[in-house]
Amino acid sequence: MNLKINQKQIEKLIQLVNWIKTEIRYTQAEIYDIVNDLLSNNNFKSLSFLNDVKNNMNSMPFPTAWETAITNWNSSILKEDEELLSSMANILGASDSTGQISALDHIEKRFETSYEFAKNLCETKGKLCKSLGILMGLAVLVIFI
Repeated sequence: MNLKINQKQIEKLIQLVNWIKTEIRYTQAEIYDIVNDLLSNNNFKSLSFLNDVKNNMNSMPFPTAWETAITNWNSSILKEDEELLSSMANILGASDSTGQISALDHIEKRFETSYEFAKNLCETKGKLCKSLGILMGLAVLVIFI
């Protein structure tokens, strides 16, 4: 797993949750319109599962379309984060706007925790790799001398 890509994808997922919350709060848009708006926003191009959600919605209900798209998404996020993202299928469009926003707030907090974990892991392992690289370089230099 590429740690930096994992970190960036989680960051995008936080932005996605915020975008959806804003759409629900201020426009009270239908989930189909929200998905179309997300696809037209260049900020979410890296979340390729959104295209699958839109395509799947033509032949199946939204929750199934969302979960299928997440399952088929080739991402570098952890399984727990993937399950959290998948759980949004049961939230979006399933209750009033207040209930959806409350549930999305909870999901956002969990993604923020995952982001901090991924960031710390990336920094720790990054420093370790740099240190190992320097040590290996010095070892090779000593061998040649």
